Amino acid sequence: MFPSFAIPLFILLVVYLAFLLFHLVYSSLSILQLIQLGVPGPAMTVSLTMFAAVVLILIVGSLFLLASYDWSVAIQIGDLSDPGESPFFNGL
Repeated sequence: MFPSFAIPLFILLVVYLAFLLFHLVYSSLSILQLIQLGVPGPAMTVSLTMFAAVVLILIVGSLFLLASYDWSVAIQIGDLSDPGESPFFNGL
């Protein structure tokens, strides 16, 4: 049904890095707005510190887990259109 073609896996890494860049810009603007317009005090400091720590842990953890993959492998897309040969649809 569909022509068989392959997409390199590193395309997903580029999309993920673009999402991280968007998140960095969006959260930086959010933190800047909170610092400028928020009520200064210990609660704001604690919330900003917790937010930064959680985001840092998630980003470093995900990059650490993604480092073990071989990003030069290609995903065969056309194989999904034929259920008889696809590993995803065994028995259908």
